[in-house]
Amino acid sequence: MCVLALRQQVLGTDHAETATATLSLAACVNAAGRGAVAEPLYRSALDIRQRLFGEEHALTLEALVALAACVGSSLGRNAEAEPLYRRALKTSLLRQGRNAPQTQEWLKALGTCVRAQGMTFDAEDTIEELTAGK
Repeated sequence: MCVLALRQQVLGTDHAETATATLSLAACVNAAGRGAVAEPLYRSALDIRQRLFGEEHALTLEALVALAACVGSSLGRNAEAEPLYRRALKTSLLRQGRNAPQTQEWLKALGTCVRAQGMTFDAEDTIEELTAGK
């Protein structure tokens, strides 16, 4: 029996450790080139974390960015991934600031996603746009 199934059985489907196991399985499946199989796992982990921790919690944002990476990089649906990255980046900018490593990493990921859609990306304009009106 896999770790995810054990955690679901012992802890239930709405437990933080179940979400972590789901996210780990999604990452393994995605790394094996099976993004279409990984996507619903990422969505499930995100859903659990949103219910448990709220929209702006670090663990929720981790799941959100993992889903964005799967949808964009693995499945090539960058237009769908872009708002996910923007949502995570906005929260990171407001909570941690522009120089935080996580903020910089997500800004880079958003730039890659935007450029993959054939558009130009300006980091400064994006930061200003996301933090305007806070």
